[in-house]
Amino acid sequence: MSKYEIENVKLTAPKLDRNDLEYAMTYRYACKKFDSTKKISEEDWNAILRAARLAPTSLGFEPFELLVIQNPEIREKMKAHGWGIHAGLEASHFVVFLTRKKVDLEFDSPYVRYIQETVKQLPAEIDAVYREKYAQFTKEDYKTFESERAAFDWSSKQAYIVMANMMTMAAYEGLDSC
Repeated sequence: MSKYEIENVKLTAPKLDRNDLEYAMTYRYACKKFDSTKKISEEDWNAILRAARLAPTSLGFEPFELLVIQNPEIREKMKAHGWGIHAGLEASHFVVFLTRKKVDLEFDSPYVRYIQETVKQLPAEIDAVYREKYAQFTKEDYKTFESERAAFDWSSKQAYIVMANMMTMAAYEGLDSC
């Protein structure tokens, strides 16, 4: 059994009932109408945000940002800028995913350097190997950043993973999402 240490807490493989997760996933559906008078509790919202933070992303670069739009005036202005956006604007919390541009995701960009040096705090020798592998991954193997569209597609796929984790956690908490 593998053990990990996160914030001084030792974690072991969970012993959970898979039926609970399957039930939550069966419960989950794309809600088309929200009751604007109901609000997600802070505890439930924090669980959903933790699910987002813990979601896996390719290479751990999290090539997106999340905005939680709570201001009713901003929500109203957003109606003209998205297909199917109207129902979600009545929800307790409205999350927008913004993907990073190609320039932010190239292997030696300030953003990637920040992730490697500050967030991951990789030792220099490991970082050098990572840079080489990431450059190969993006330029040769998958041509992830050969165009803005390719970068957007890759970033969007990473955002969808996070979105799925958030929606699964919402369902686990008995909350509708879309």
